[in-house]
Amino acid sequence: MGIKLRAIIIADIEVKTLNAATEHEKKLKELAREIEKWGPPDACWGDEDFGVEKVQAMIPMQERRGETGPIDAIVFRGSRGSNSPVRIPNNISAGVKKRLQFARHTMIEKGMHKEDIEDQLEREAEHLMEQYGRNVRPLQYSRDMETIFDND
Repeated sequence: MGIKLRAIIIADIEVKTLNAATEHEKKLKELAREIEKWGPPDACWGDEDFGVEKVQAMIPMQERRGETGPIDAIVFRGSRGSNSPVRIPNNISAGVKKRLQFARHTMIEKGMHKEDIEDQLEREAEHLMEQYGRNVRPLQYSRDMETIFDND
């Protein structure tokens, strides 16, 4: 029996009309059918060492809030990663929460201390919610947060 993994391809797109999205969704589904041919579902038990069990392709007809973050930070429903010891502030919009989760992940990866991350997230939540309240789009991180992102 083989090891079950997930392969993903993500494309952030922009379309003029929903009809254009529908037309391109057809092309994505054709591509998915091609990927399905890479290896039959039982390939891991036969002569092949690679099998494709299921392929899906679609363009959800909903506006995205912003660019997709790093592909390795995506969490799929039903397979959540471990909970972070650093909490995101409450009473914020979903879009701000998403940005704060990305910022938290970045600060943890950079080795910042929990208290410093929590303080920065509180300030960042206020900064982003102020923009959200003024209907500023797209929301922009503060200079402090951008400095943290750039500080490799």
